[in-house]
Amino acid sequence: MFHKNVRRLRLAKNWTQRELALISGVNKRYLQEIEAGRKKPTIVIASKLRTAFRCKWDVLLRGV
Repeated sequence: MFHKNVRRLRLAKNWTQRELALISGVNKRYLQEIEAGRKKPTIVIASKLRTAFRCKWDVLLRGV
């Protein structure tokens, strides 16, 4: 579910994966893998994404 939340939040901001990568400092290829559900992010990566989205943890982790 985490991967769906990342995609939903990214699209809600009308960001491309490249834009999210630049804003969050997370490698674009890694973001692609997360959104595809093939990679599970570390707490450090999840924190970078949460900061980029400016959301609370419960929004990012909803359904996980």
